[in-house]
Amino acid sequence: MNPPINQQTVILTGATGYVGNLILKQLSQLFKEVRCITRDPSKLTNLPKNAVAIKADLSKKKAITSAFKNADIAYYFVHSLGETDDFEEIEAQTAANFANAASNAQLSKIIYLSALAQNSKSNSAHMSSRWKVGEILRNSGVPVAEFRASIVIGTGSMPFEAVRALVERLPAMIIPRWVRQPLQPIAAVDLSKYLISVSIPFLIAICPIFSGVTPKTLCDFLKLFNKLPSLEPISIIKSFLEIFIIFLHSSYNSLKFSLKIFVVLLV
Repeated sequence: MNPPINQQTVILTGATGYVGNLILKQLSQLFKEVRCITRDPSKLTNLPKNAVAIKADLSKKKAITSAFKNADIAYYFVHSLGETDDFEEIEAQTAANFANAASNAQLSKIIYLSALAQNSKSNSAHMSSRWKVGEILRNSGVPVAEFRASIVIGTGSMPFEAVRALVERLPAMIIPRWVRQPLQPIAAVDLSKYLISVSIPFLIAICPIFSGVTPKTLCDFLKLFNKLPSLEPISIIKSFLEIFIIFLHSSYNSLKFSLKIFVVLLV
């Protein structure tokens, strides 16, 4: 039988990232000890009193063994996208090392945040890798609670900040096709509640996260930001006809208009 949660030790990977940092303080209030595994402890400042930064590279099997000693559960928020071209291979090896260490330490649960997408061959390499990591963790023999989420809406979240930056800085833009693809975003506050609640002893095999019945697009978010009173309106350009109209208008009234509008190609 597992000890009470306030007597347990939790391992948190990705503590320097957005989601890890989002729940760090809450974990410190629930658990006896929070072990933050990171390659660069200097990035973790002002940690709670019962949280420690442990320097370890998850891609190296022997480097993480000691961090799992006497631990109870672990959060897996690790990815290698953007770090190297062979990120799929690195993510698989990193997940295998983590799964092996968790199994040897007889952890009671692994909590993993994956990506929400259709399970099809058309998925990107990133999506496929995220799902492959989940499979590797489940094969460890340790119970796994796997959440699958779309983009996270909250201050500091990369998609959120990207949309805000576009609206704040550009008076007009051309949007690429992928901006119109449907998404099911989730608020950061709701995501943190899900991730924290699953640390209470019960098992969820796979639990997709949906924030609403009606899917949204990034274009919808651009329009929502555009309505905020603190921001100046932005023209969302969907066709080259609109570009032509803008060109004619700027030529006709160049002194008054051309310096105020910039068309940025994002395709």
